[in-house]
Amino acid sequence: ALTSLYNGRRLFLEPTGRSHRLAGLAHLLCIVAGAIFVVAPPYQCLVYDVCLGMLGTAATLTAARAFPHKTLTNAPGQSGTLSEHAYVTQGEMIEHSFYQLLNLIQAVYLHSVTWLVDMPELQHRNDDISIPSMARLSLWPMLMRLAAVWMVTAPWLFRHRFPVNSFSANWIAKNEKEKKEGKTPTKTNSWLETKLYQIKKWQYVFYKHTILHGLNVSIAFPAVLPAPGSTQQTSDIRLPLSSSWRIFWVCLNASYVMEFYLQSLVKRRFISQRSMLGLQRVLMAASSLSAVLAVKDVVRPELCIISVVMNFTNRGHDVTNIMFVAILAGILSVVVI
Repeated sequence: ALTSLYNGRRLFLEPTGRSHRLAGLAHLLCIVAGAIFVVAPPYQCLVYDVCLGMLGTAATLTAARAFPHKTLTNAPGQSGTLSEHAYVTQGEMIEHSFYQLLNLIQAVYLHSVTWLVDMPELQHRNDDISIPSMARLSLWPMLMRLAAVWMVTAPWLFRHRFPVNSFSANWIAKNEKEKKEGKTPTKTNSWLETKLYQIKKWQYVFYKHTILHGLNVSIAFPAVLPAPGSTQQTSDIRLPLSSSWRIFWVCLNASYVMEFYLQSLVKRRFISQRSMLGLQRVLMAASSLSAVLAVKDVVRPELCIISVVMNFTNRGHDVTNIMFVAILAGILSVVVI
């Protein structure tokens, strides 16, 4: 923070790439505001989350447009976010915008569930109601829940239109190329950089199948569905308003932007590579811990496991995989009475 304040004029007010500098400044200020005001009324939380998602997307897209990185390529095994000798490419910026959009869409989804979907615990108020009758009475809510899951997952239909930068390429690509050429593999990144990339890969797997897909399906299909007409609500409906979720959401968005911002500070020689890697470790630890605390009582572990298995056995078909998980979750929710 002190480095940004001291070098604020050079970072945010130079004419080159001004649109990105201003969008980035607005995004950083929005994150700081969220860190200060962790809990707010529902309407303010929704407005804040929408603004945060829009600013994050704008910052990445203006960076891709403002800076001449279109023809920039790094050496095999190097990524611009952590490597000392690489630069952030336009492809990495465009790919990052996809995940910023996912954040925006998920935020709207969670708030919509909070306000519009009734999630009370199942109550046996009428013992004479049979299970088939209960299933028929719950049919329309089931369809609404499936539609909601499809809408929040639908952006993955367009994932192939965005660049894909593999985490494993940061420690595999160059070694494989040199082995094929009969050369002795050389180290592209430091030991610490390689380990951070490997941790980031499994953080991404956790994010995708627990925080994203697993949580979205768990919110739509809790372990027990409501009895028709019941008004009692469970705590998970208030997830996007809880302090643990607000803290995690700020940490997640801060990690997203700081991954690129810290690299910019290194290239401008405002901080050292060692300091950047240290700050990255703090951000990764904070976001992981806050994620676990935020969803541990809401997400259904079995759905996350099924999502992971489907991902590795049916790669590239995220929407199909998650709709299968959602239908299975709905069936299990109906029969657990």
